[in-house]
Amino acid sequence: PGTVSPFSSHSEAVRMSWIRCSIRRSLTVSRISFRKNLVENKIDFLVNFNTAKEEILQNNKDYIEEIDVEKQVEFERPFLETQAMISECAELQYEKMPQTGVIKIQEKGKNRKDRYTSCSYGSYFIDQLELDMLGSSSDYDYAVLVN
Repeated sequence: PGTVSPFSSHSEAVRMSWIRCSIRRSLTVSRISFRKNLVENKIDFLVNFNTAKEEILQNNKDYIEEIDVEKQVEFERPFLETQAMISECAELQYEKMPQTGVIKIQEKGKNRKDRYTSCSYGSYFIDQLELDMLGSSSDYDYAVLVN
């Protein structure tokens, strides 16, 4: 049908290589940011599930009066997910690549790193938002509107 430029496949390869490099870089930055925020105690996690069940949920009228087990689980889920995320993070293996400085994270066995990745990107996003708000406060000035 038509001729294919020999450069189109090369430029596509360059573009895909740049995307992969950019993703690796953003993963590394988000991981460093997450670790820094953990070390500096900028992130507070929910209490473990047993503590929540004994001290928090037992004082929640909606939870106590709920007879539907599935709806009770919805109250419990944030604590269970937090516990799963902490366990998931504890099982990950970290390796810093000497030439690139990229931090490579691998799962052990059947473990996943989805929660870890979500938290690290969330932490990075909040850091960027904080920098944006601190750096350009004029964009967020308050104004009095009179009608």
